[in-house]
Amino acid sequence: MQTDPQISQLIPQVTGVAGQSGDVMINTALEFVRTHLNMEVAYLSEFIGDDLVFRAVSAPGFEDMCHVGGSIPLDQVYCRHILAGRLPELIPDTGAEDICQSLALTHAIPIKSHVSVPIRRRDGSPCGMFCCLSRSTRSDLTEIMTGAKFEMVYQPIMDANDRRPKGFEALCRFRSDPYRPPNLWFDDAERVGMQADLEIAMIEVALKALKVLPSDIYLSVNASPATVASGRLPAVFAPYPCERILLEVTEHSKIDNYDALLSELAYLRFSGVRLAIDDAGAGYSGLQHIIQLHPDVIKLDMSLTRDIDKDLVRRSLAAALMRFSSEIDAQIVAEGIETEEELAVLTDLGVPLAQGYLLARPGDLAAAMKWFDGETARSIA
Repeated sequence: MQTDPQISQLIPQVTGVAGQSGDVMINTALEFVRTHLNMEVAYLSEFIGDDLVFRAVSAPGFEDMCHVGGSIPLDQVYCRHILAGRLPELIPDTGAEDICQSLALTHAIPIKSHVSVPIRRRDGSPCGMFCCLSRSTRSDLTEIMTGAKFEMVYQPIMDANDRRPKGFEALCRFRSDPYRPPNLWFDDAERVGMQADLEIAMIEVALKALKVLPSDIYLSVNASPATVASGRLPAVFAPYPCERILLEVTEHSKIDNYDALLSELAYLRFSGVRLAIDDAGAGYSGLQHIIQLHPDVIKLDMSLTRDIDKDLVRRSLAAALMRFSSEIDAQIVAEGIETEEELAVLTDLGVPLAQGYLLARPGDLAAAMKWFDGETARSIA
């Protein structure tokens, strides 16, 4: 009696356009369907005993969750419920399905939407399944941006001696339910290709503070190298006095194209924008940024300033960075100052500007305006 071959045996036998291998053609098809449906994960699976085995996967950023050859017990996924008719093949919202909500996988990923197509043998019995799923990250991020479910707060950057503001750093706070810290939103945005969209939405709101802050006060905004290299910032900065904008470039992963980044930064700096490098002293990458980008401002990371009064190594490194900044005509800002002793050491070293909870916590724009005698907070149009 002839038996149907397994899915894993069939894939290599498929021949695509221009002699493409079965693996390439199927992976291309998965990627096309996934992107067309605006979902994060697509895979072709095979049922082996009581397990689901991944045979082809398109899931950028989710490699730890599903990869070719990996498996998961069928009792932990939707497949058996779909095949039995207890769940539909198209699930727009898992929150509306009690069975989905009862499975730990739904909450662990988490899964918002799910699409599946059973794969059957000639006798009609199921042997695998094609599935797409979405964490709804894109829609959540779009809702955050278009619904303005975030607010900007402003932390003073102080003269280290007289403790008066010279500028403010704009920081983002999200109003999601349940609450998620900003770094998780930005990580999600990077993963789904919306990093520049999210950062620019924040910057556009933050810059409105320049309309009400005194004209001698600058505003610092944060952007990743990818957002800078996108070429979108000049149009965002254009309506404002660029000489009052300090652009903090932050990066915690490798920069692939320094040339594109340097080109955009040159244009911005020509218009008057100043450049700051964040997290100096936090690691090798921070020092690499300083060497490559020649910043106007170097921000000492809190890992360097924390307990600097008790640590000779931290003090020596801060002193070296002070000398270095003087040589390249850059200004130092010390971040994360929490004690008088830390501030005293930094001022003794000649650090001109400081930022931290000792001096002032982030607050709304009205709180920022209270620092200025005779100034009242005005509404932002």
